[in-house]
Amino acid sequence: MSVGFLTCIFISKFQYIQAHLNFANMDLLINSIMSYQHWKILDIPSIFGPQYDRVDIFYSTPDYYTEMKYKETVRVRNRPRTMQRGTSNSAVGQQGQHVSESPVWVVKTDDFFPYSDCEHCFWTGYFTSRASFKRFERVSSSFLLAARQIEALWSGQSNSTGQGMESRPLFALEDALGIAQHHDAVSGTAKQHVADDYSFKLQTGLDLASKFVAKTLKNTLISDSGLLENLTFCHQLNESICDLSQDATKSLGKDLYVVVYNAKASEVSSIIRLPVSTNQTYLVERVERNATVARSRLVEPVQAVNLRTTDKPRYTVMFDTGPLPPIGVALFRVSMTNKVFSSSLRSNDLTETRRLFRAADGKDVVVSNELLSVTFDSSTGMMKQVFSQNVSLLLTQEWGYYTSFDSDYDRTEVPSSRADQNSGAYVFRPSTPEEKLKLMNASPSGAKFVDTSVGTEVHVSFDAPWIRQVTRILKGQPYVEIEYTIGPIPIDDGRGREIVNRYITPIKSEGKVYTDSNGREFLERRRNYRPSWSLEVYEQVAGNYYPINAAAYIEDSDAALSVVVDRSQGGGSIIDGTLEFMVQRRTVADDFRGVDEPLNETCGGMEPYPPYGDAKRVGDGVVIRGVHRLLVGAKGAGLARSQMDATFAEPLIFVASSPKPSTPVGALVATQSSLSALQLSLPSNVMLITLMRLQDRERPTWLLRLGHQYAAGEHEVLSQPAKVNLATFLVDWDVSKIEEKTLSGNRDWDVYTKERYDWTGELDASETTDAPIDSIVVLQPMQIRTFEITVTAKT
Repeated sequence: MSVGFLTCIFISKFQYIQAHLNFANMDLLINSIMSYQHWKILDIPSIFGPQYDRVDIFYSTPDYYTEMKYKETVRVRNRPRTMQRGTSNSAVGQQGQHVSESPVWVVKTDDFFPYSDCEHCFWTGYFTSRASFKRFERVSSSFLLAARQIEALWSGQSNSTGQGMESRPLFALEDALGIAQHHDAVSGTAKQHVADDYSFKLQTGLDLASKFVAKTLKNTLISDSGLLENLTFCHQLNESICDLSQDATKSLGKDLYVVVYNAKASEVSSIIRLPVSTNQTYLVERVERNATVARSRLVEPVQAVNLRTTDKPRYTVMFDTGPLPPIGVALFRVSMTNKVFSSSLRSNDLTETRRLFRAADGKDVVVSNELLSVTFDSSTGMMKQVFSQNVSLLLTQEWGYYTSFDSDYDRTEVPSSRADQNSGAYVFRPSTPEEKLKLMNASPSGAKFVDTSVGTEVHVSFDAPWIRQVTRILKGQPYVEIEYTIGPIPIDDGRGREIVNRYITPIKSEGKVYTDSNGREFLERRRNYRPSWSLEVYEQVAGNYYPINAAAYIEDSDAALSVVVDRSQGGGSIIDGTLEFMVQRRTVADDFRGVDEPLNETCGGMEPYPPYGDAKRVGDGVVIRGVHRLLVGAKGAGLARSQMDATFAEPLIFVASSPKPSTPVGALVATQSSLSALQLSLPSNVMLITLMRLQDRERPTWLLRLGHQYAAGEHEVLSQPAKVNLATFLVDWDVSKIEEKTLSGNRDWDVYTKERYDWTGELDASETTDAPIDSIVVLQPMQIRTFEITVTAKT
């Protein structure tokens, strides 16, 4: 309870306390109130109600608040009351009978998004603000998920080191990610120099963690210590940059070794994009133990789309990994050859990898793989139709922007009462409440269709040179991948811009769109509507934007479109049948919510703040690159679920270079190349959320957290309960003890179930048990369960 609120109460109760206080006697007031409470001079229950026995002026802990609310509930539930004459309730009985009155709990299934503090002040801009940092945080989180697995399974370190947590190789990354969850960090609502510091901490933690993981994987995979000596994690693959692979491919003589780690608990196939320096033919081989290679193929490099048009051309070798084992690793060798990539090589060496079909039909080009077919306009390269899962859907796309509201330009367009509310880091506000998207047109005859060893790329250019796009149809993948490159966003005209990618379909969505809630449940959103209160519409666009952390979809009885995102961003369905996503923002005015500066990120940083400088931005605006994955089918939620976790936990790619060894590579592999921690993949509807070593235990103990990926009704099969046998699912470890914990892992489940509050008076005591947990655990739809498992290494 705040000091200000207490001051008002005590003014009304005790006239001798002054109504207006300065900062000096505010401390005196606080000390006086605390003393009065301690010596029971103040009767707290008489002031605040019988549910309170004290008031903490500085803060109220969640535990204490919950305890007081529960005591109040019990008192209400057990309080007798006398029914009055004429009561029609047949369960009451005779007049005057005493009955208990149970409180009625209202279940709220929606949230409060989008929220605002005035008619034109919707806090929907921070859903997208600092898009590059949002992606960096997502990549770092995914890396930590995998690094914790590798530390627990293969690092070989003692479980109880006797040293502090800070000595652990993953601590710096864990610490930085914890800080990044602050509401002014990943939200993008910090000052620029603070945001830069968040990035610095993340990069420092990621550097330390990646060195530890690379060393562990090298020692696990290779018996020859010299072969993967410089094994390195490539941090900038999204920019088509990997210094090690590019240096090693400047000339013949060196081989590249690629270690791919799959952190998912199911077998997956992935497309690897490896930057190289020379536009030459490359031989890609999967290395197996006691064999030179398991399979090989010749691959032509593809010219990558550079982040900046002034960069020198870059080339990328793309290859399909084939099946990657669950919680496991595979090893590949990439060698530059002097062979010419002839048509005979295409047919002989690429039969398995080139299963895409491209056909021209008048002005249209059809690109297909074994799972879907996409029709493109041959001139612009933009999509026109997608056929997948026996559903044919007309699907087009457009890029555009909303002009950021700036009171210096737009105050005459709105009521004078809020003419000063700018669009900024927190608030998204178009220049007018119903502003239409300003479209950027795809360049006529600008499409470039590129066949690769793993699929077809369609390169699209626009009349705005700061927007570029590559659409990919990849072998074995059920989605259309849209890779966009945005920036530098121009502000030469003094106006900010909010950049939007919109997908257009004939789906009869009837004002509804479904967005994920923190990557879990999908919530129904209805345009210009709130389930909990009556809404008066002031902002048609900003007032219908929602946070999209993992995916969003629209559907009707005939078709569904789901879009999976690679970072948190804002979006919605402003027009029926459409899905739009704000992917980047740049403003030139502050929105007066505490940042006190525009959201104007530049590639050169900024000068120091006053009094040491004028906080001037240095360099051009930043350039970002992102990905949307589009899925078409019958049910939107099931489509999204199939890719949400895979998009988050993409395989980690480590690269090493070495002169060609005299010994066959297969003889140097210490174990099987497809090293896996699991006996079998977990059920396809179960995600391994956490597998990490717990410190300071006498015996090796891990925290294991499993999550059901589907909600009830989202899929006929995958929405059913899932079973996992914890005793037998590991390869090299025996599970000797299993203890279920609460979700956060800090309390025993049995203790919690015995001590938890019985809010309704209907708690079944039989739910609690002291019996050891069975090794076969069942996960209900959307359920997450957490365990401590004690393990011993198999001999």
